[in-house]
Amino acid sequence: MSIKLIAKKKLAFHNPNNREEAYSPEILAFENAPDWIADDPLFGWAKTDGSIEVSEDISVTADKAAQEAADKAASDTGKKK
Repeated sequence: MSIKLIAKKKLAFHNPNNREEAYSPEILAFENAPDWIADDPLFGWAKTDGSIEVSEDISVTADKAAQEAADKAASDTGKKK
């Protein structure tokens, strides 16, 4: 299994079980990252400050944006009448 994410800046995650193994996602690219990055403290910090977005976060953001757009379109339609 892997973690799907988008990184907004350059980061380097290190495997806590093998400090020599590292993973650096490309900036602004949707990637499949190894599961062990969730065990690196940097993962939690980066997720909290918005440096990365994990797939669940991305789908929630997209759903919210779609709902806001639908609400705006509905209110704009009501104003034109």
